[in-house]
Amino acid sequence: MSGAKDDDLFNQAMRDVERIADRDRVGPGRKRAKAPKVAAAPRLTPDGDDGGRVAGVNDRRMADLRGGQIAPDERLDMHGLRADDARAVLADRVRTAAERGAGCLLVIHGRGAHSGGKGVLPRLAADELMGGRAAAHVLAFCPAQPKDGGAGALYVLLRRRR
Repeated sequence: MSGAKDDDLFNQAMRDVERIADRDRVGPGRKRAKAPKVAAAPRLTPDGDDGGRVAGVNDRRMADLRGGQIAPDERLDMHGLRADDARAVLADRVRTAAERGAGCLLVIHGRGAHSGGKGVLPRLAADELMGGRAAAHVLAFCPAQPKDGGAGALYVLLRRRR
């Protein structure tokens, strides 16, 4: 018999509650609005010698980049950074350089001399530029000329954002 008593108590507690109109109610049957689609960044494809480029960067432009004919507008020295910090710093710096209108960024990652010749940063930098957060701002990248760091650095051709 406690069921009737419970119903009475419930009804008494709810006596001042007003019903919400169905049109204002969000129920399980309604579909959520889809998030707007974000255009995917063009994919970089490997381009020999630890470099990469998006479709549309022609061989001449790539040769100019490899030959150091495109002077870096900015530099990033990653020496001494731990892997997680290096990835975040690289992604942020590539983005901000592109937003400032830089055409080329010189990324100095080192050769891993203090890591027994198997440095983490060279591979990390290439991976981030190919498919990480930085990739959306990259047209191409390749190892730098000896005067700019050789195998310990990369030229990064940027998408200009103004």
